[in-house]
Amino acid sequence: MNADVRPSLACPKCGLVCDVETVLDNCRWSNTFALSLWYVCRECGAGSPIEISGSQMSVCGIVTLPGPEYGPITSVIAHGLHAERLVNGMKVSFRGRNWWMPI
Repeated sequence: MNADVRPSLACPKCGLVCDVETVLDNCRWSNTFALSLWYVCRECGAGSPIEISGSQMSVCGIVTLPGPEYGPITSVIAHGLHAERLVNGMKVSFRGRNWWMPI
């Protein structure tokens, strides 16, 4: 396995691929109940919910029709990713960095 390969996710609208750190840099707020963040693509400006479960980060949206059913569109395993619910937001840690997302 190549240690230089960084886990990445793509914007569901324009396809811009960003590493986990860049995704977190572009998250605006959190839903602490669902351990989710709101990601805004730096290329097209589209917003997408990002869910964190353990070391898995997923871009979510409508996944089946005629549903509609909500769930992961694409996911990545990011070893060391950690999300923590706080009273007024969410703290996310990854590769020695910390992000705080307000509610």
